[in-house]
Amino acid sequence: MLLSSIIHHTRGDFVRRLIAIALPITLQSIMFSSRGLVDVLMLGQLGEADIAAVGVASRAMFVTTIMLVGVTTGGALLTAQYWGAGDRQGVRESTALTWLVSTLFALLTIVFFVSFPAQIMGVTTDSQEVISLGVEYIVITSFSMLAVSCVSSMAVGLRAMHKPGLSTFFSGIGILSNVFLNWVLIFGNLGFPALGIKGAAIATVLSGAIEVATLFGYLYFSKHLLAFKFGDIKAAATVEKVVRFLKLSLPTTFNFLAWAGGLFAYHAIMGQSGVQGLAALSVDAC
Repeated sequence: MLLSSIIHHTRGDFVRRLIAIALPITLQSIMFSSRGLVDVLMLGQLGEADIAAVGVASRAMFVTTIMLVGVTTGGALLTAQYWGAGDRQGVRESTALTWLVSTLFALLTIVFFVSFPAQIMGVTTDSQEVISLGVEYIVITSFSMLAVSCVSSMAVGLRAMHKPGLSTFFSGIGILSNVFLNWVLIFGNLGFPALGIKGAAIATVLSGAIEVATLFGYLYFSKHLLAFKFGDIKAAATVEKVVRFLKLSLPTTFNFLAWAGGLFAYHAIMGQSGVQGLAALSVDAC
């Protein structure tokens, strides 16, 4: 019975629709987590300390990125419900609320990274060179969390509407921009000064801004359903709706945080082996 049911539901249109939705989501998830890898690989020519510093900082940033993705799960559930019910205004308002809440969380993470960068780096290593390089990288890169919140909030809305490929396309633009800007700013090409690890951090922030600008530009110029306005934010930002959103989001957020936090703890423990070990672990972890 079970086997026949599985075969029945894995024929024709179902499989095609599943692949059409799952493949773009998978690709975007890979791109979300690959920015740190891009920086580590492109900084590999500079030295072990740079690799180790970026590896630690990227792992810390990964924790907050996963947290923001968890926060948006509440929006994903609400948007899917409204979309299934044919409530277009509800879709727009839930997207606006997702953006608002995730952006507030992103601002909190920025404050945390800017306030305690040395302490975060110091958890994994006692090398002052690695800590110094990592502090410079993590303070600048922390501002990319705003881009993560913006892209994630729109991505869950597009997924609920069965159009995940759109946000994946613009994430691809963000990754390509990151690679190009790294090439320019890390190594000093096209007349720019060679900034090393600082250049990688700036490239991460700028590529995130490019991704947000192109995605939001497309949505607003095409007058897409998800192109919310201030009135939608105001209508969605009620105590009742925010509490409902958080009840849906927080369990997943804590679950994601526990997993990502465990990975960072592993990085911190293994990082005590020294700069060389930390550099090797950074490449492997990213």
